[in-house]
Amino acid sequence: MNKKFFDRLLIIFLFLNPVLDAVTAYQLKYNVGSITIGTLIRGIFLYIIVFYMLKNNIKRKHLITFIIYIILATSFNYYYLKNPIVSEVSNLTIIFYLPILIYFFKNLDNELINDKLIFILYLVYVNFIIVPYIFGFGFHTYPEKYNKWGFMGVFYSGNEISAILIGLLPVVVNYLINHKNIFIKLIFGLEILVAIFMVGTRTLIMGLAITIMYFIFKFIKNNYKKLTRKTKYIGCGLAICIVITSIVVLPKLPIVKNAEIAFKYYNINKFSELFTFKTLDKIIFSERLTFLKGINKIYFARKIPVIIFGLGRTGLLAIKDVELDIFDIFYSIGFVGSIVYLIFMIDGFKKTKFKDYYILSLLLFMLMSLTSGHVLIRPMVSIYFAIIFILNKNSKKVDKSLKRK
Repeated sequence: MNKKFFDRLLIIFLFLNPVLDAVTAYQLKYNVGSITIGTLIRGIFLYIIVFYMLKNNIKRKHLITFIIYIILATSFNYYYLKNPIVSEVSNLTIIFYLPILIYFFKNLDNELINDKLIFILYLVYVNFIIVPYIFGFGFHTYPEKYNKWGFMGVFYSGNEISAILIGLLPVVVNYLINHKNIFIKLIFGLEILVAIFMVGTRTLIMGLAITIMYFIFKFIKNNYKKLTRKTKYIGCGLAICIVITSIVVLPKLPIVKNAEIAFKYYNINKFSELFTFKTLDKIIFSERLTFLKGINKIYFARKIPVIIFGLGRTGLLAIKDVELDIFDIFYSIGFVGSIVYLIFMIDGFKKTKFKDYYILSLLLFMLMSLTSGHVLIRPMVSIYFAIIFILNKNSKKVDKSLKRK
């Protein structure tokens, strides 16, 4: 395959992702088809990548190990656990999507993938939330029975769209900060904030707060000594105005009203009750830790082969997944599969030094995976986790070329 053609095909695929997610949302909503278009296209894409990497001798030993493991794990799931072959191949592909893509993007030479491209792609996601609201179609973040408000446009999973928006936010914010056009900074910055508050999940708002605080701290650290006394006073005045505005505006936002509903639902009446294990489990983890305890007992009560090789994703979903990614991976593929997965991930991160805002992106993706899941084993999200590797690589290339000049 011609490299230039492959590079452009990859860009088309990246911009196709929001469309795949929108089509998938309507498939899930109306139960159309046994396999979603997103799963099908992304699965084909992964195996095209595997073929491309094998052909170009990129991590060939690791890929052969992956293929052998897929064959062995699928055989165990089919012959011992009686799980369907097609389902388990699909599930194993989903689980190992991230480490394979990390290998791919880390070793790929494609300078078209940069922060500007991610910014444009991010705006596609943002407008897929705002535009449907304006024209009166799309999906709400929360079911009506919870009396909470949130809107996620043409996307079906609040956790997954939240993970994309918050994981890529540091890249987008850094791009806007360095953009010379103040009009673009204000208009698109405001549009992004509107979309984030429209979706309104607590993890998304928490990630937004972390990102804003990080860039404020970074600015102060890098520029405080250079600022004049007058500028410092103006900065303090602006900070006071922002705090006052926040005190006035925040109570009126849906996210605050949603929090009040959650506190009433879980019978939290005192501030001190917020810091108990049970309350944190309910508010932060939506009782996932309680369920984790139950699934752990079920898992270790099974026969030794199942503990070693896992329940299979099909077996786990039959009980219900925990929605904390590292545990869902472990219970699905057991000790053997988890060791293979861990080796791949460690090798993927090895000898890679990230820029500060890319580190923040990766940390936010991990924070989402540890609190609400739907990151490491959701291809619609994990592709953006992996893409940080090539963004970092290309950004450093640009820095080096600028230094030479």
